[in-house]
Amino acid sequence: MSSLVFLQYLTTVFDNIDEAIILINVEPKDGFRLLMANESFFTKTGYTKEVIGDDIKDIVSPKGYAHLLRNYRKVVQTKKQVQYTQVYSMPIGQMHYSVKLIPIVSAIGEVVQIAGIVNDITEIEDLRQKMDRTTRTLDSVVGDLHITA
Repeated sequence: MSSLVFLQYLTTVFDNIDEAIILINVEPKDGFRLLMANESFFTKTGYTKEVIGDDIKDIVSPKGYAHLLRNYRKVVQTKKQVQYTQVYSMPIGQMHYSVKLIPIVSAIGEVVQIAGIVNDITEIEDLRQKMDRTTRTLDSVVGDLHITA
């Protein structure tokens, strides 16, 4: 397979994976720049392709950036994967994400990039919250039944 055909293949796979995939460059003084993102990233966040090349702090809200910065620093310092779930305010609204950050290490052992795999778990979290509310309501009704019985 020629390198051009292989690159086309990888691009097709990259843009058709359901999970949002991003590549972040690690820069001096806690700089983190968005290098690449697949189509799912744009669909699941509401960002446009114009954010490619921007510093992460210029893309997300200050609160969101503070959380991301802690996790990015952890990846850089430990050189290990970091996984977490978090609620973020995105252009398309309040979203729940499950995030895996993967360090990309240079030949000299420094984290030079971070790959991110992001799953939208908003629907699951919304259902969980509804179940919790229903359970509390049922517990209250059962408690009231015991009092009047």
